[in-house]
Amino acid sequence: MSRTQRMMQGGAPGARPVPSPNPDGLGRRGLRIRTRGLLAALAVLCALAVFPAPARAFNENVVLPCVFQRALAMLTCKPLEEFRFMGLREGVYVYNAHFGSKFTEFYVQLFDDFAIFTSPLWQGRMSSARLIYDYTNGCITASIEPPSCSFVREAKCCGG
Repeated sequence: MSRTQRMMQGGAPGARPVPSPNPDGLGRRGLRIRTRGLLAALAVLCALAVFPAPARAFNENVVLPCVFQRALAMLTCKPLEEFRFMGLREGVYVYNAHFGSKFTEFYVQLFDDFAIFTSPLWQGRMSSARLIYDYTNGCITASIEPPSCSFVREAKCCGG
């Protein structure tokens, strides 16, 4: 038996086996393949971290009425379900709700990043909200100074 054959069978009698340089039993070629695979996976992970996900598009015509409805509920201290979106009238968002002793309309006008809330029952008083657009998540938030009956300062809707 040759020395190589003895080494493959565990070496000479009484001799300790020679440890493999690679504990997985892979040769140099196996290590290179595994290292390349790990490097490729690492490169993909780095590329995903560097390039942000594309911004999610959303339909403002769906999200804005939702935000305005929530804001009106906050401003009047009434349940959200009582406000019905009637539609757009010459660029003004129109809502209807039972307020006081009768049904009345509420109007919301947009001026850049601000919304102005009015109603005939408010006798010329108005309220405003700053609109914050989150295009990444597809959300719009209306920041409002709440009346004494409410502690919530933001109305938010997402999606569309």
